[in-house]
Amino acid sequence: MLGGGGGFYETRHGRYLPTRGALRVLVVLVEVDYQTPGEPDPTGTNGYPGWPAHQLPVWLDNADPTENLFDSEVLPSPQGSVTRYYQQASSGALHVIADYLMAPTNNGIFSVPSSTGYFPSLGPVIAVVDSVVNGNFNTYFQHGINDFDHFTINGSATAGLEKVNPSTENPAIYDHLCFIFRNSRNRKLVDTVYVYTEMDQTGSTAPGSPGSIAGHASNTYSRFAAYNKRPTDIFRHEFGHNLYGGNKFHYAGGGDGTSGMYWVSYSGGWGNMGLHNCSIESWSAWDRLQMGWKNVGQVNQIAARNPGNTSEANGELDASVPSDAGTYVLRDFVQTGDAIRIKLPFTDPVNEYPEYLWVENHQGKVVNNCPRQGSTTAPCLV
Repeated sequence: MLGGGGGFYETRHGRYLPTRGALRVLVVLVEVDYQTPGEPDPTGTNGYPGWPAHQLPVWLDNADPTENLFDSEVLPSPQGSVTRYYQQASSGALHVIADYLMAPTNNGIFSVPSSTGYFPSLGPVIAVVDSVVNGNFNTYFQHGINDFDHFTINGSATAGLEKVNPSTENPAIYDHLCFIFRNSRNRKLVDTVYVYTEMDQTGSTAPGSPGSIAGHASNTYSRFAAYNKRPTDIFRHEFGHNLYGGNKFHYAGGGDGTSGMYWVSYSGGWGNMGLHNCSIESWSAWDRLQMGWKNVGQVNQIAARNPGNTSEANGELDASVPSDAGTYVLRDFVQTGDAIRIKLPFTDPVNEYPEYLWVENHQGKVVNNCPRQGSTTAPCLV
């Protein structure tokens, strides 16, 4: 592969990041120090209650652990929203945990001067962070640099190959580096003039490193803004690109409408990559198939139950095979992953891709913006 040797390139190995094991994210919290008179901070002088100015956000080490964005360690029962999400989606295969790099002043928040609050490049941010850290690597939960390098990834050349654990990278490379801005802005061109606008709950991710922090690069990185709301959804989505693929894989709604699609719906879909316009932000059985996630002891990748709900049944069905007809029991999908996938008939096996109907059971899950109700506000049950 790629000139010699190698293994199998498979989605279940992840695009740039692993789909199994414990991965600790290094998070850098940033606030903009607006320099231009008359250029107001979009969050006001004091910030928002979810993240006050010059203070740590309420989703870091909250007294209620379920309000936190991440857990800092792998726990028997995950509490932080992102950690819990991926642990449940993967049936315990993937643990996304994190710790926060602390600035020595400003209550640990890195203050970056700017006239506009817009950063097309992370270079100015990293320059400030590295200058302030000055070789003194200190995190909120007291982890060392090697604690953020669990996997040998070695860049985008290994996309789709299994990542090596424990890491053999020397010097250590952060598996994933994440910048979260408290009060930054975006920029858009209106007629012939650039206008700076609020940038909340939007962001991006990329392979490689945006620069060096404390003498170490990263294998992947992400950046986004979070004024007041805990940034669970935007992190889940951007991090997911490192598992599934780039903008062509907005298969569940959200993001970039210019890159082409490999999925049936641009808006109103649902899945792990769902964000803007999606109907459910839960993972889907398609997600679990692509990542190879299944319950411990589960034999079939797509599994249902027999009519008596006493044993596993193969959920991979073909509408043209008479023996696949029958009764299948589906328990709650979020808790069990039960699903069936039915291959539809009448497609040309030579000139057409196969098509499937997925069936899952989300017991009493209330979903807002349900497109079948023709309303953007009325909830529906799925």
